Amino acid sequence: MGGGWVDIASSIAPQPQKVTLKSGARVLETLTLSDHNWVTLRQRLEAPADPDGQWVELSVDPPWRPRGAARTLGVMTRDIKWIP
Repeated sequence: MGGGWVDIASSIAPQPQKVTLKSGARVLETLTLSDHNWVTLRQRLEAPADPDGQWVELSVDPPWRPRGAARTLGVMTRDIKWIP
């Protein structure tokens, strides 16, 4: 099983946010989103060591809470693709 690409388009909160894309323990990309434009992250993924699959993690700092909302949000994702 070979590697592939992951495409993630994300939008941001009212304040700048740091977005980190990881595969396993490896950081693939870190960027700061400082406006409301959509951004595409495209990263090559190595073939998974585990035949059952591979975890890809998108983390956001800081999370935010819209005024009057009960839940905490990160970034919006529009499209996540695995392209072998």
